[in-house]
Amino acid sequence: MSSFKDEFENIYQREQATTPKQYIPLEESVLIKRDLDTYSNELKEQAIERFRIISLIQQKITSGWTKKSLEPILAELYSEQTKKIPSWRTVVRWRKKFQDSGGEITSLVDFHQKKGNTAKRISGDEEFFKVALERYYKAIRPSIMKAYEHYCDLITIENNKIVDGKIPKISYKSFNRRINKLPPYPEAVARYGKYLADRMFEKCLSHIRPTRILERVEIDHTPLDLILVDDELNIPLGRPYLTLLIDVFSNCVVEFHISYRAPSYVSVAKALVRTDQNIGLKGNKSKRDRQLNLS
Repeated sequence: MSSFKDEFENIYQREQATTPKQYIPLEESVLIKRDLDTYSNELKEQAIERFRIISLIQQKITSGWTKKSLEPILAELYSEQTKKIPSWRTVVRWRKKFQDSGGEITSLVDFHQKKGNTAKRISGDEEFFKVALERYYKAIRPSIMKAYEHYCDLITIENNKIVDGKIPKISYKSFNRRINKLPPYPEAVARYGKYLADRMFEKCLSHIRPTRILERVEIDHTPLDLILVDDELNIPLGRPYLTLLIDVFSNCVVEFHISYRAPSYVSVAKALVRTDQNIGLKGNKSKRDRQLNLS
């Protein structure tokens, strides 16, 4: 009896199709450096100009790349150009980047595209931020997270009423940053009341600014950057102290006194003695009846 021949046997034994490899192993990959032609024309011209500058300097320089050697060469190269002369330190950085890259001209390109975005990205949510800020200032004093949730809820409710032009939301990080940029004293007044805010900022209270000359004169003692040296023994004897009487309104120096003794009431007294007792406003009958508010 002949054996049964399965006509589908060849189909079952056929090898399954394999998916071709789409990626090569990482260890076999080759890194291809970016070509200068892939940059914009402005960046290409900038890199070529910098390469030209360091090449010309290399031909003219006879010593090290120092300020004394580079500044005359740069002045000569830019004598007939209207471009701003780069500083010698900038040129040294160009040369170092070029050498560290092994002579790649692309190393002279500025990578401005890698800088962060400092412009404000979201606008239109200011009114909702104010409402959330009022909630943040309430007596219950919610956390910044609770205020942010209220802010998001307000915008979500408003966006449900709008068909086009949805109001954007800022992230919690941006919301927190806005809160931290607020003036601390008004924030403390709104959240804790004026009494507690004054207690918290009692060391930072403002003072009344003077409205006229010589209404208030302040005294300052400063050690000078000088040292008295004995002519015979060549030993330091001390540093002088400068005592200044400064008018707060005009920021002018009223009088000064220099002494090698430490600041004391003696320094202040001698500075006061040296003041011109005839200083006064024009038209005053009495020149000695004025009072100096010294601090």
